[in-house]
Amino acid sequence: MVRILRTSWWPRFFVAGALLMVIGITALSGAAEAWVAGVGGVAVFLGISKLLAMSPDEYRREPPVPPGSGG
Repeated sequence: MVRILRTSWWPRFFVAGALLMVIGITALSGAAEAWVAGVGGVAVFLGISKLLAMSPDEYRREPPVPPGSGG
C-alpha cells in the first residue's frame, strides 16, 4: 500500500479526499461541513476516475533508474 501511495498522484488524492469527507461529516457542521465534505467528494471522484481510466499497461510501474545511468 505504501508503495502505491508513493509512486503515483491519484492514490494519494483519493486517500486525502476520503479523509476530508470523514472529517467533514463527523467533526464539522454547517457550511464548513458541506464545503469540506464536498471538496473531499470531488477528490474521491477524481481519484476513482483516474483509476477507471487506466489501461492494464499503466498499472505496471517501471523500476527506478539510478542517477547517472543514462536511463
